Amino acid sequence: MNRQANLYVDPYMGPEYNSSQVPAQVPDLEAAFKYGNDCQALIHLWLENLTGFRLPSNMLCYEMFNDPIFFRTVQEEDMILGDVVWLGSPDKSSMAEYTPVFDANGQITNWDECPINHMGIYTGKDAWHKDPKILHASAAEGNNVAEPLSRLMRYRNYSVLQGVRRLDTQRLIKRLGLQAMLESPLFKLTDMY
Repeated sequence: MNRQANLYVDPYMGPEYNSSQVPAQVPDLEAAFKYGNDCQALIHLWLENLTGFRLPSNMLCYEMFNDPIFFRTVQEEDMILGDVVWLGSPDKSSMAEYTPVFDANGQITNWDECPINHMGIYTGKDAWHKDPKILHASAAEGNNVAEPLSRLMRYRNYSVLQGVRRLDTQRLIKRLGLQAMLESPLFKLTDMY
């Protein structure tokens, strides 16, 4: 497993899986270890650690998937460290067909209809099987785990790869003037493409 991923995985000390610990409640890794995190908070923490850029706390699973400013679509075979993977169920429509309904607070009220059930981070290839390794907050395991994508996709609710997105550091630098990102590991990786 990638050394970066090791920061987020400790089967004895946490962070524990906690569905109520969304990005707004988990500002840093210390809070994640103290209170737990969900998959969305894990993505936020990972990307901030990797790039130095903190996504807006109200940018959750659906918003990240559909965001044209911060993220760009990549193919599964082109994944690099830090790419975000969205998984879903074959029982639901595609993301192109899904229409979210928001309440007055901006929260999705028809989340049960959303084709996406989970998200994780690509951390590299499995050494033995050359399978993509995904770091995710696992309700089944009770904490953050990194496991081969093929194993994660054995769960029916995660059996469809809905998409892969990459935080677009070049666009962020141009749009937001984030010079600190020039020193980030992700910038150096994506700069090669």
